[in-house]
Amino acid sequence: MTRDYQDEMNRGEQARRIVEDPLFADAFAQIERECFEAWKGSGWKDGDKREALYRQLKALGEVRTRLVAVMEGGKVARSLAQKLFGAV
Repeated sequence: MTRDYQDEMNRGEQARRIVEDPLFADAFAQIERECFEAWKGSGWKDGDKREALYRQLKALGEVRTRLVAVMEGGKVARSLAQKLFGAV
């Protein structure tokens, strides 16, 4: 098996551990909750604050999306390595 497949599988496993970690999930949920509460509590003149909260939520989503993509890439690498090289 080539090093590239092994590296992708390792990265995928690392991402899986992060995504499935209860502390990570709790932290993300808490940040999202706090952002929504701050948004709901903002006044009509707080457009800049709402915009900052929106950007924070978008960034949070991008982190989650990137980790899931790496995790899925690891699964694909494992599947391909199994087909090409046998047992992994």
